Amino acid sequence: MQAKIAKMKAETEVQRGASAPLPNDTVLAELKAMRQQMEQMQSTSHGFDISFDEALGRLEGRVGRLETKSAASAGTSAATSSASADAATLRNGQGQ
Repeated sequence: MQAKIAKMKAETEVQRGASAPLPNDTVLAELKAMRQQMEQMQSTSHGFDISFDEALGRLEGRVGRLETKSAASAGTSAATSSASADAATLRNGQGQ
């Protein structure tokens, strides 16, 4: 009986071929490849996160500058409007 099992194992080895990887070796190779791909994707994702944060910071800076300019412009416009209204009132003779 043991001789028959040994013969079957030998035949199986011959059928697979000497260079054919064992199923476990194939699975391990696939797992290794998947780990490498995951590391690459994590690296790429990290790079995108940094780029996004930098772009967001630039946009926030631009919006801040525009808001400052807008507030300064509004303040100047309000002062100019008030002075124009005072001058118009005086011209009409209603200011006295």
